[in-house]
Amino acid sequence: MVQSSSALQEQVSLFVSGRKLKDLDTFSKSDPRCILFEKRFNQWVQVGQTERIANNLNPDFQTSFTVAYFFEKTQHFKFVMVDDDNNSGTDFDEIGSVEVTMGTLVGAPRQTWTGNLIYNGSANRGQIIVRTQSVAQSNLISKFSLSWQNVNNVAGGCMGMCSSRQFYRCQIMKEVPGDNNRFVVAATVPGEFNAANVRMPMMQIPMGALCNNDKNARIKFSLQSNRNNTIQVFQECVTSIAELESGKTALNCGNNCTALVENFEVRVKPSFVDYLRAGW
Repeated sequence: MVQSSSALQEQVSLFVSGRKLKDLDTFSKSDPRCILFEKRFNQWVQVGQTERIANNLNPDFQTSFTVAYFFEKTQHFKFVMVDDDNNSGTDFDEIGSVEVTMGTLVGAPRQTWTGNLIYNGSANRGQIIVRTQSVAQSNLISKFSLSWQNVNNVAGGCMGMCSSRQFYRCQIMKEVPGDNNRFVVAATVPGEFNAANVRMPMMQIPMGALCNNDKNARIKFSLQSNRNNTIQVFQECVTSIAELESGKTALNCGNNCTALVENFEVRVKPSFVDYLRAGW
């Protein structure tokens, strides 16, 4: 029997952290960002990059990578850690890099691999930690909208002489397996908001992306701003698909703030064949 190409590959999420990174700044700490490359036809091709975290030598990046893992192919990846002082994503100083195969990443004990960053032959540049997780295939999709009440998004303005309501975005985050209380971004609600009470647009997120099809895995709703290239969290609350399905849709986010998960449902996403059978 001939196997299809899809049977010989799977999607894998990569969650990246840095530890004891080399400090390249004089009056502050490095502002790390991680860039991922894959070798294709003997050329390094950029796959993606994380967000920049200001003044942090031990970053846990909120942005993860999802790549295809081909079981019968040797895949080479390169992680490059940079100090991105101006937050451009293109003009930076390199902290260090390391090359590794996908087989090494997914075969690491507890799916956690640690490598030493190297720059110009020097290995005293810190370490990178990469956690892997196979992405569960699912035709389920979650659908809901969020309403927030009493958001505490007041922060200093007017050069510190007064306060004002800051704009924020809503990040929908999933739990990183094997990493205590760490979450990465699964989806972002479109738009920016600055009101204390706001109803956000309806979201539809595949269950594989939101919780890896595990209804008991924790998910987080986080209201964040990015002022002066520094992420500030205003409100956060944690739940799970199982809790939402049980009717616990009013979430206490602290400081008298509440998030209401409205019109929540998990449903089957029709396949292309289903559309054809329905006469579309």
